[in-house]
Amino acid sequence: DAVMAFWGAPLDQAKHAANACKSAKIMLQKLAEHRPRFQSQYGVEVNIGIGINSGLVNVGNMGSDRIFEYTVIGDHVNLASRLEGLTKYYGAGIVTSRFTFDLILKGGEPLPAHRTLDSVKVKGKKEAIELIQVLERDYDAEGLKLFEEARQLYLQQKWDEAIARFKEASAKLEPGESGDGPSLMYIERCQELKTTGVEPDWDGAWKMTSK
Repeated sequence: DAVMAFWGAPLDQAKHAANACKSAKIMLQKLAEHRPRFQSQYGVEVNIGIGINSGLVNVGNMGSDRIFEYTVIGDHVNLASRLEGLTKYYGAGIVTSRFTFDLILKGGEPLPAHRTLDSVKVKGKKEAIELIQVLERDYDAEGLKLFEEARQLYLQQKWDEAIARFKEASAKLEPGESGDGPSLMYIERCQELKTTGVEPDWDGAWKMTSK
């Protein structure tokens, strides 16, 4: 139920981070094309989430003399797996990290269309990771602007104002009944924080308690 792909080995690719994001976008675009057929032919709704991360890893033949495979291991691989898991939490198709975006710029490529989702401390890590959603289709520009405004209100702990703005963003970004996944997640989180409050040294980073 999962596929891992990696770029940059065995042959070096200067634009590996950009290529990963381009591939992810094409995967979601193709899935959108075929989803109606899967529904009519097999009676199933197919959805996927893609996590992308970039960094130094160990690569080569891993395993024993009897069973081995050419693969990658390391902290950045583990983080990619965490990001894949977070696609469900945020209701976003593609979630990547600032590490990947920094390397896209380093490779001289333009950044793909995106929005900053959150700052998160994933399980097992002390430092916060900036999460970014790569947009696989055209999103309403006003809706994206409203989402960022709402996120800033959230960081200022203005819960009611943030909730109202996230509702506006959701209506713009996903006019249907389903709503915009990240906006709905923030609305629920703000409502929770209104009740529980935050710690005095809260820096806006959300702590994930599960993988």
